[in-house]
Amino acid sequence: SNAPADNDNAATRQAKMNYPINVLAQNYTDSEGVLLQGFLSTPNSTTTDNKKVPAVVIMNDSSGTDAYEKQRATMIANELGYVAFAADTFGVETEIPVDTGGWGGPYADFISTFIRNATLFTQRIAAAVDHVQSLPNVDETKVAILGFCLGGTGVVHYINVAG
Repeated sequence: SNAPADNDNAATRQAKMNYPINVLAQNYTDSEGVLLQGFLSTPNSTTTDNKKVPAVVIMNDSSGTDAYEKQRATMIANELGYVAFAADTFGVETEIPVDTGGWGGPYADFISTFIRNATLFTQRIAAAVDHVQSLPNVDETKVAILGFCLGGTGVVHYINVAG
C-alpha cells in the first residue's frame, strides 16, 4: 500500500482526530492496466434515493492518498451531498520513497515523475474520472476534480492535456 499507517504525517493525524472518515476502498485501473485504489464516500442515502448526484474526484498530495484526502471525501459527501472519490495517483504497488527534505534524492525524483510527465498524470486522473462516471448514483456530466499540492499540479496538467 502506498500510505502505511505508521508513516502518517501530522496533518493526517490531525485529520483523523477532527472528522470521522467514512470511505469504501475501490480498485480501478488506468489505461495501461496499473492497479489503483481510491476511496469512495457517498452521501446519506435518505437524501439521494434514486437520484444521480454530482461527484468530486480528489487528487492526493505527494504523501499519497491517506487520511487527509479520505476525510475530505467524507466531508464533501456529508456536507455537500456529492459523491466524493479520493483517487490514487501512484498505484497500489508503488512504494513512496521517504521524504528527506530538500530538492534532491529519491523522493524528489519520484514526485518529479508526475510533475514532468503530464501524459502520465492525466492518464491517472482520467482513470479516476472514468471510474466515478461509471458509478450508478453519479451524474456523469457533473464531475469536478480538485487536488491538494501535487494533486493540484495534476489537475492543471489534466486541463492542459484533456481539455
